[in-house]
Amino acid sequence: MSEETPDRVEGRRPIVVGVDGSAASVAALAWVLAQGEARRRQIHAVSAWHFVPMAAGPATVLVDPGDARQDHVERLREAVAEAVEKVTGPSGPGSVAPGEPTGLDDVDIRQEVIEGPPATVLLDAAQDAAVLVLGSHGHGRAYASLVGSVSAACIRHARCPVIVIPPGMTEEETTESLLAEGVGG
Repeated sequence: MSEETPDRVEGRRPIVVGVDGSAASVAALAWVLAQGEARRRQIHAVSAWHFVPMAAGPATVLVDPGDARQDHVERLREAVAEAVEKVTGPSGPGSVAPGEPTGLDDVDIRQEVIEGPPATVLLDAAQDAAVLVLGSHGHGRAYASLVGSVSAACIRHARCPVIVIPPGMTEEETTESLLAEGVGG
């Protein structure tokens, strides 16, 4: 992030949101946008990309890592754009009717796809953040013990507060406070 970005000029640190295109990450972004603070800080929507080559035995089909990487990067960029559109677009949560303003047009959302393990990418992106917000997939302890939990790693190692939106919370539920407070119109 350059020193010229609005959050640096105003002395306000950004809000970093982990977005992977899942319903949980969309709920996390929706929760951030439902907060009044979203209008006073840049929102940095971050997607991590990490290619792990896998062997499938003697008949392994070789995949060009460059092609696989580019495909993955494009899918993640589309997922980030879709998540942002679901929350801020005219037909997204918080909209009274199609085509009417959502009240979120003044929110500055920066989208970025970064190569690396998700926890590392998010922790690096949140180095100077006001807060890191993540959605929980809700896989539970057994799953986390086998593959690790991005949320758990971020909670343990982040240099800023970490908020984890619980699984099952929909975009509509996260934006109810936005409508109740009258911020959307």
